[in-house]
Amino acid sequence: MKFLFVDDENAYEGKIAEKIAFDVMEDSGFDVQTSSRGLRVPAGKKMGNSTLVILTTVDLEPSEEDLEARMLTQQDIDDADVVMTMTAEQKNFLKPMCPPEKLYTLFEYTLGVEDDLKSPKGYPMDAYRKCLCGIGEAFGTLLERWQNEQKEENK
Repeated sequence: MKFLFVDDENAYEGKIAEKIAFDVMEDSGFDVQTSSRGLRVPAGKKMGNSTLVILTTVDLEPSEEDLEARMLTQQDIDDADVVMTMTAEQKNFLKPMCPPEKLYTLFEYTLGVEDDLKSPKGYPMDAYRKCLCGIGEAFGTLLERWQNEQKEENK
């Protein structure tokens, strides 16, 4: 399954979601690939320093390629199995470009709730920790649900 995370600049919460989702799913037995893109990426934009710090604190050292912020393309949407935005506003922006069966907010897909992930941009490190933990809990819940569904199928 190919997850595409979309935020505004591809420098903050989308990058965190990409790394955390992969980390949670990596040894699960489920084939999950992750990537992230931004809706409005300024030229030369890089991963935010606080994003880099928070990922490093949980041993998710980004590669050189991960540091680059990337603009969303139609090809990115077409290649993804699931497109997850961080907010309902971002989801609404993508509706004309993305089939509805694969477009969700992050919490809608992982937890089944209509809630936005608050961007930590411009806030102290505590906001980055809260963002990271929220994403981690959401993907932990999703993994648990998938594992339970797999057990039911194997009965």
